[in-house]
Amino acid sequence: MKNLKISTLILASVVLFASCANKKKKEAELEIKKGEIEKVVTDYVYPLPSSFELMDMLNEIEAAFIIGISNAPENVGQYETRPKQALNLGVYLLDLSYASIYNRKQSAQDYLVASEALVRELHVDDAFEEGFVARVSENIDNRDELVDLLSSATQSVYGDFHRKGNKELAYLMVAGGWIEAMHLTLTISENTPLNQQIINTIIFQHQSLLETIALLEEVKEAPSVSPILTALMGIKNTFDQEDPSALTVDQVKTLTKQVIALRAHIVE
Repeated sequence: MKNLKISTLILASVVLFASCANKKKKEAELEIKKGEIEKVVTDYVYPLPSSFELMDMLNEIEAAFIIGISNAPENVGQYETRPKQALNLGVYLLDLSYASIYNRKQSAQDYLVASEALVRELHVDDAFEEGFVARVSENIDNRDELVDLLSSATQSVYGDFHRKGNKELAYLMVAGGWIEAMHLTLTISENTPLNQQIINTIIFQHQSLLETIALLEEVKEAPSVSPILTALMGIKNTFDQEDPSALTVDQVKTLTKQVIALRAHIVE
């Protein structure tokens, strides 16, 4: 009888141990799956602030719209390689935001057509769902709806690149958008008294630069990425010469030269 009790106790302990082990295994598996899901979600989410945030900053300081500083829509046909197309898709989407926030209807329409041409060439045109272009045209005077439409489209294109295994193109699109945003800001700064508001608008893009560099580091072995990454690192070094939160006039001048050279490499 005593031996039976001992055997029963041992059996119960084994069952309890096995049950605990299975529970821990399932919890571990759930944690792994949760981590995988979070990574997928993070990968598919456009990593930089909306371009409209920057455009709003420029608009709020009453910086005038400057004709001719964006990439000409008619250039779209000259981008034949996929990396060049991805870079300039980022450029055109930023130019589209710039024209839209200043209510330049014809320019916005032109940049929308150029962007659509590139998403077709890059086979991510699912992101520009049927009727998208028409809805943007219809809402060109409705700022809130326009922001939602364009932000959603940018997010969809970025996510579509990832779903199709094209991280390199996704990150180049991000880089193109950052470079164009910085180009517009610095060009406007040359045509506006260099006050603290303009400086703040430039500084605002520093964190986005770091995030863009981090993305490109993941695909730095790609031949199309290397020169872009090298140039962006040079821009980072200029920011880092002094406190990035307090740029000097000389730093702004150096940044302007660096960004102009890099952008020319992309859009020409």
